[in-house]
Amino acid sequence: MAPRHDVPTTQRCGLIVPSLDAGGLEEVVAMLATELPAHGFETSVLCTHRGGAIADRLQGAGVSVTVAKGSARQWRAWIKRTQPTVFSTHFVSLPAAALLAKWAPIVETVHNTYLWLSPKEWEAQRATTALASAVVAVSETVASYHQRTCGPLPATVIPNGVQGSRLPDIARSDARERLNLGPDDMAFVHVGRFCAQKNQLGLVDALAEVVGEDARVHLLLVGGQDDAGYVDQVRARAGGLLTRGAVRFIAPTPDPAFVFAASDAFVSNSFFEGWSLAATEALWMGRPVILSHCGGAREQTGEDGRLGYLVPNPGGDPATLALQQVQHPSAEVTTVNRNAMQLAVRTLIANRAHWASRSDEIAREARARWSSERMAAEYAAVLRAAAGA
Repeated sequence: MAPRHDVPTTQRCGLIVPSLDAGGLEEVVAMLATELPAHGFETSVLCTHRGGAIADRLQGAGVSVTVAKGSARQWRAWIKRTQPTVFSTHFVSLPAAALLAKWAPIVETVHNTYLWLSPKEWEAQRATTALASAVVAVSETVASYHQRTCGPLPATVIPNGVQGSRLPDIARSDARERLNLGPDDMAFVHVGRFCAQKNQLGLVDALAEVVGEDARVHLLLVGGQDDAGYVDQVRARAGGLLTRGAVRFIAPTPDPAFVFAASDAFVSNSFFEGWSLAATEALWMGRPVILSHCGGAREQTGEDGRLGYLVPNPGGDPATLALQQVQHPSAEVTTVNRNAMQLAVRTLIANRAHWASRSDEIAREARARWSSERMAAEYAAVLRAAAGA
């Protein structure tokens, strides 16, 4: 690491990410880029490989963003130009981390359990972590999983926050009209790209009976459909429910607030998550959540279930889940998960008035616990300590 003889009053934080198109990890980087200046950090962003929609949004807001297209030469040029005093890295490659570590301390953020990595990729991940001065994990589940696989550096847990400006208040009636939902309809919303991790296939399978037996109940699946083969599997599983609109596929939107405003609850049956930003946004909008046990689901549903329902993971124990269990979950685990998911949805339907009456209370708690301002303040403390301030 290059020696520094003094520590400036204002720190310069370089935020490093492979790409900035769409996704929870990318939104966290965007929040830090815009919120850290309030905590004494000048920020600049390096996309080591690709830009995207979020990169464009940040540039439009006046944030310095460099897209290096995989060029180590451009990485070095960016470092020399911006001269960061500390780096905040987000799933960067080992070569990038090795270059950064020669200049300033690294605070690595672990966004997921990364169980899709091969043994060779895990070796690289362990080497990347070894270069860090500190580690942030987005949930307790992620922290324990990462320390078990990459230890021994303990992680500071900082849950993902929500930037309130992205979720303006929208009248429920207006949102429902936009989605062609009647006042008596029950709308369960899932937001996330269509992929095996998010397990829309298992979600449709679990809820087909519930949705099919009551014409008022709808399952809205919102997310990118780049994986055409997986989307086709989900469509086939939904069958006639898709035809009559009981299950709907909705393209992702830069304005997620109206989807949550129209909904009665957020539901997710993911195999693994780091900390679901979509679930937190739903809570921010006052909606209860039904979540499979992974990532921050236990915290997001509340220890006493005051914010929703926690159901078993569709693949088994989230602390030891392996890719094989995602690809081939056991019949026993799948049955337990399906039954629990059906029970949670039916219970929420039966207690619809109760949950509706608690909407403001849910929103207040979520906004107090998981704001982007609080998240940035906690990151700033870790980054400042790593920089020696």
